[in-house]
Amino acid sequence: MIGLPTGASHTPAVTATSYPHVWPLTTSLTPPTKAVNKGTCAWNSPVLSCTFATALTKGTSYGLAMPGTGAVVGSFAPITISTRMNNLATAGPVMDVNRVFDAVNTDAAASTMTLAQAKITASGATAKEFPGETAEIEWTFTMADWAATKVIKAPYNIVMTLGAAGTRAQDTTLAAWEKYPMVYDNWTWVTTCTNTQFGVDDADLSDKVPAVTMTDKAPKCSVVNGQLVIPIAQDLTSTDYSTFKMKFKVSVKMPSNFIGTGATVDAVLSDPASNNVHAAAPQLTGFLSVSKPSGQADTQATGLVSFGKNPNDATEITRGVGVYSSVFC
Repeated sequence: MIGLPTGASHTPAVTATSYPHVWPLTTSLTPPTKAVNKGTCAWNSPVLSCTFATALTKGTSYGLAMPGTGAVVGSFAPITISTRMNNLATAGPVMDVNRVFDAVNTDAAASTMTLAQAKITASGATAKEFPGETAEIEWTFTMADWAATKVIKAPYNIVMTLGAAGTRAQDTTLAAWEKYPMVYDNWTWVTTCTNTQFGVDDADLSDKVPAVTMTDKAPKCSVVNGQLVIPIAQDLTSTDYSTFKMKFKVSVKMPSNFIGTGATVDAVLSDPASNNVHAAAPQLTGFLSVSKPSGQADTQATGLVSFGKNPNDATEITRGVGVYSSVFC
């Protein structure tokens, strides 16, 4: 029997297709996608009474999933949980009362921000696009639809994640040399971060006054488990978010052995412990695709290696046949 605080407004589902269920806890609190131990339940607000298909084992910790509707933002208590000696929901000796999980805590959905990127190429320089090169990127965060009353108090982090290049398995349907197993390099962060804007757009671009930036224009970025963490030590607030922007220059090194496909980029604003996500941006795709080096012109080639295949055949090209510059030999 589970007693829920009425203020939480959660109505558990007790239908044939959506129902509470329990599972033995291991190292994760994430409910299994398929119910391990289905509950047959009745809901009489604020009490949920259940019997389960399989008896619970003494000395085992269990998770309880209660799908349903109507939860509201806030913290509500207490939750009461008791187990009875028999299958009768309203009778029989109480065997155990659990007062450890004694509150319902529901956070508001994270606000939405947008993320854009632009590669920076110095005047007269060649754009960075080839394997193993490092490109400087300016990242722009906008919050155009945020209310002027919204404030995110410092400290908080910007956490950015680059998608992995992945691996390639042996293709057993082709000749042994074709599409051999390969572990590709990933795109990697360079941990030097420079803030270039932290405020509304400049209304007068002719005065040559630079954009407003953070007090600390060079926050000490770090990479934790492959994620770039930018610590922010001042409040995020504005009387007009419609033109407010956060901009940072952060470079990214491209894979040395992976071409033709870009990375994904995810970004969130979170508290330093990553317990609360303040805002999240839709995922960027196709970021910083790596170009294939051109190598020699056809007229300069004195010989080629094609493993007995035609390097100009479209089908064979998809299998890796071709003329490559020395970095791929």
